[in-house]
Amino acid sequence: MSRGARGFVARSWLAGLTLVLLAAGSSLAHVTIRNSAGKAVHWAPSDRPVRWVMNDAGSDDILDESEHLAVQRAAAGWNDTLGADIELLEVSTPGQRARTDWQANDLHLVLFDEANDSGFFGGNSSLIAVTNLQFSQGSGRILDADLLFNGAQPFATDLSAGAFDVRGVASHELGHLLGLDHSAVVGATMAPFTSLARFEPRSLHADDRAGLRATYPAALPGTGRLEGRVQRGGVDLAGAQVWARATDGRVLAATLTDSSGRYELDGLPPEALRAVAAPLDGPILPGFLSNLAGLAYNTSFAPVQSDAFMLTDGGTLMLDLEAPADVALRVLEPLTVRTLQQGSTSTVHVRVVGYSPAPAAGVSIPDAGPELSVGDVQFTALPQAEGDLISVPITVSDDAPAGLYDLRLHTAGGAVTLVCGYLEVVPPPPAIDMVLPPCSGDQADTELLFFGTNVPVGSEVALGDTLIGPATDASEGGAILAVTLPALAPGLRDLVVVVPSGQEARVPGAHLAVTGAQPQIDFVFPRVAQLAGGTLVTVIGSGFGPEQVIELGGEQITPIFAGDPQQMQFVTPAYEGIVTDNVVVRNTACDEMFAVSPQTFEIVSQPDMQLHALQPTVLPASEGGEAVVVAENYAGTFLRVLLGFDSTTSSSFADLPLEFAEPDTIFVTVPPGPVGGYDALLASGSFEFTAALADALYLAPLIDSKDQLVGGIDTPGSTDSILLDGLAGTRVTLTLKRTGKNNTLQPGLRVLRDDGSVLLSSVEGEPEFDAQLSKNGAKQTRIAKLELPATERYTVELLGVGGSTGSYRLTLKELLPKSAKSLKLPKQGAPAPGVEPVELALSAKAGSLLSGKLSAKGDLVLAGVELESPSGALLLSTDELGVLQADADVLARVILDAEGRFLRFKKLALPEFGSWTLRLFAEPDTSGPLGGKLTLKAPKGKTVFTEGEG
Repeated sequence: MSRGARGFVARSWLAGLTLVLLAAGSSLAHVTIRNSAGKAVHWAPSDRPVRWVMNDAGSDDILDESEHLAVQRAAAGWNDTLGADIELLEVSTPGQRARTDWQANDLHLVLFDEANDSGFFGGNSSLIAVTNLQFSQGSGRILDADLLFNGAQPFATDLSAGAFDVRGVASHELGHLLGLDHSAVVGATMAPFTSLARFEPRSLHADDRAGLRATYPAALPGTGRLEGRVQRGGVDLAGAQVWARATDGRVLAATLTDSSGRYELDGLPPEALRAVAAPLDGPILPGFLSNLAGLAYNTSFAPVQSDAFMLTDGGTLMLDLEAPADVALRVLEPLTVRTLQQGSTSTVHVRVVGYSPAPAAGVSIPDAGPELSVGDVQFTALPQAEGDLISVPITVSDDAPAGLYDLRLHTAGGAVTLVCGYLEVVPPPPAIDMVLPPCSGDQADTELLFFGTNVPVGSEVALGDTLIGPATDASEGGAILAVTLPALAPGLRDLVVVVPSGQEARVPGAHLAVTGAQPQIDFVFPRVAQLAGGTLVTVIGSGFGPEQVIELGGEQITPIFAGDPQQMQFVTPAYEGIVTDNVVVRNTACDEMFAVSPQTFEIVSQPDMQLHALQPTVLPASEGGEAVVVAENYAGTFLRVLLGFDSTTSSSFADLPLEFAEPDTIFVTVPPGPVGGYDALLASGSFEFTAALADALYLAPLIDSKDQLVGGIDTPGSTDSILLDGLAGTRVTLTLKRTGKNNTLQPGLRVLRDDGSVLLSSVEGEPEFDAQLSKNGAKQTRIAKLELPATERYTVELLGVGGSTGSYRLTLKELLPKSAKSLKLPKQGAPAPGVEPVELALSAKAGSLLSGKLSAKGDLVLAGVELESPSGALLLSTDELGVLQADADVLARVILDAEGRFLRFKKLALPEFGSWTLRLFAEPDTSGPLGGKLTLKAPKGKTVFTEGEG
């Protein structure tokens, strides 16, 4: 295997280059590097795509890390070549980017060698960069390749004077990494020379892409092939430069003849072309191309060009060229391309030998149309120097085709020399006049607009070291261009627009990315506040964050932001007079990031509406119920009470059915809902006046024995609740246990009676604490066998002792009294005619099943029956004819004997909790005792309730 370096140099060729010898008989198509066996140096199919990695240290000269993007874009330029079966693929994992061992074969590294650790850049080396290749001398397969920049040279990414452009240098060196040698086309990216602040190497030219296609050929429809031999007087001319030129003068592709004078040019368009051959006698010399080392190249001939011809799609044209005798005329300098802008006149200075300023001598651009016109030549003899200086003005029209053109010199005596691709026509430089917006948030999808000139649609747009994408047309004709921003880390960035020619427009500090999103205000309530200040205002929308302020009536107000991007609040300050204004939310770091409320806001003299409470504060989630709204300063006939079914945002309110029982009292009906705490809002019809109350109501699970509640205490000092329908004499055991790891909750319990008084607390130090019934630990607390004193609805509060928070699980066990299981019959006899019926009391939980049979003894005849619920409704009754009245389900479970001798219940469900009343009526003139037994079977729960779920 061999290892060789290919590099970019400034004004002198790469000293010490390991030359690759060329075997006789091999073609030098498109100047591909070849090994000593004549094999093209290449990446094998199994090694493609070619994975490269850039060392994360970058260049010491560049502070914004844009050199990484510059190399990425250089690689993308090669990847965009149609008809080439190869790709450069970046590896960007942190571990690989940290490596510096470029000699390793498993790593194809791009590295800025700041201290000459590689040994390539010793002394005062004129090397700008090298590509180190390791390849097989047998097959030409590349085994390793690394790109090293000479850290002793100055580098930049903004085309600043006094520095080499990283992207242009990387484009050239990546060509070597792909197996391409230097090109003799002066304006090609693979030409061997560059200088400071050159943009031209950034954009690959047709010759560069032709070289890549020749090395890695793939199908390219719509092209043809040209091949043939270059001779002079029957002698094969080895090392002659051959290129195809369009009949409008543009250079398309070039190659070198092999030792037998043969050439091949593939991938040419099927249009009018010429074939041109010329010696490498200046300014590019044979020694600048390593492929010619060891080849008996021939420069003893003059340029020759063919007549125009047409290639066919997919066809091959054989075309031999006969060169005339050599002449002394040749160009020495400059060694780099001369750029001409469309719509301008530029003077080209060339150092030549053999040129005579006779009237018939001159300079021209072969095949160029009237769009490129050449003026009079000025001749200056240079003393004490080889050659003389000629200067010629060249005028380029606005519509001259962009591309590379040849420079042709001729003398009065008929001597001619040609320099391939010596002139490059480019559009005028781009310019950016305005960028909007000048700042934006760190979210994606903001549209960035920029106004300028000479920036075509599709131009590459970057902010600092971040590629944004191609510019799109935001107006007819491209006067305004746009890109859509990705999510950006906060910071000030330059806008960089690179056009296809490689020229760029840069606006320093054009865009500031700040923390936060673009705010949007959908709704504000209330929209009227008192002069005295202190009104809590809620703003609903999107994009809210802690970096924003509120502006209202000339005042800047710090909002209350609780982490919800859809809601923020603020408290109005005191104002001296009435104000009518819109609420504005503005980012403090970017004035252009603001939102204005769609409705106006008023500061008025009347006091704010006040909402103090909903009573009760706890209702069953499964049932809802009636509540009284305690409020003041409300006025108007159209009020609404709203309950937020998401306690973290006031944006999803539900109107509650509302009625005024009397002028100072508001009653509402709360529907069933998921377990959890709810904010309440009292508002005028269109929300001009509002009063909010956080956690105004808790919808609690109604728990039976063996049910569980899973939830959490999220806020220090807050409580959750359950409801328990307890029968007098029931013994209950409540266990509250914290769950999960890293949980600091210290559980506590309180049992409250229906009137709100505390029956028992498990928290030591509270007046209702009972050490006999409470068992406390760090992870759980238990109230064991608490006997309930009355049949009523109890509330159990769940809390974190000492303000602790965390998740929990609550379980309940009940031991019902005997009275809740069976009914004891009275000892008195049967009801007598004309007196009150016998009443039997049943204390039951909702859903309890009533079963059993009552039998009439003696001559007693039962005439009727009533079953009255705790709320006074009759579940069962008897009409005047003695027929039972009830819904179908009840009638299916109750039997009253037609002869009045017995009454039977078969698992009749009692839908309400509390004390039921069973009344029995007797036929007149009948009497006797009652016998039998009635039983109650309470429901057994196994439900697991979860906060936020129904």
